Amino acid sequence: MRERSLAIFMAGVLASGPALAQANLRPDPTPRVPAQPGQGLPQEDQAFLRRAARLGSAVAEAARLGAEKASDPELKRIGQEVRETQLRLQQTLEQRIQQATRPGAHPTSQAPAAWEKAAAALKEQSGATFDRAWLQWQVQAHTNLTELYQAEASDTPDNDLAKFAIIALAEIRKHFDELRQAGTRYGLSADVPGQPWQY
Repeated sequence: MRERSLAIFMAGVLASGPALAQANLRPDPTPRVPAQPGQGLPQEDQAFLRRAARLGSAVAEAARLGAEKASDPELKRIGQEVRETQLRLQQTLEQRIQQATRPGAHPTSQAPAAWEKAAAALKEQSGATFDRAWLQWQVQAHTNLTELYQAEASDTPDNDLAKFAIIALAEIRKHFDELRQAGTRYGLSADVPGQPWQY
């Protein structure tokens, strides 16, 4: 009963909130143009930075929990690697957010409130039940990360941001593949997100 309640709750968490919303991967009929001198980063790029930072923060915290609580040694390893990747990406995202924000503002990139509830639910689980719920959350979160970064890499007119998104995407896809493969042992399956790369 508790496992079924957790599954229902996780489904709601993963479907809610702008930080976990899937990116629209259809070609943009009105592509963005590079910002002119003095204009700063386009609003769409600023929105990407905030969403990526919020979701990345949630993924890093969940990864820490997996590295500590998973009963499967392979999941512990994946959790540690995912955490290290997201903390590294977080540093770049925070720097870009600060550069794109007006002086004196204090943008927040902390995890969405929904993550706090999901973390509390996961903490109550143990053993294979925890492993399966954790994998399910991470696979869905990495699906969202993949689509978010791929859309940004395709759409941004900022060359530096596009390069960052492409490099980050390669790491995110690597973790997604590991998580998806591990999930097969727990009866989980997931489609590969996004469109074929065109970079």
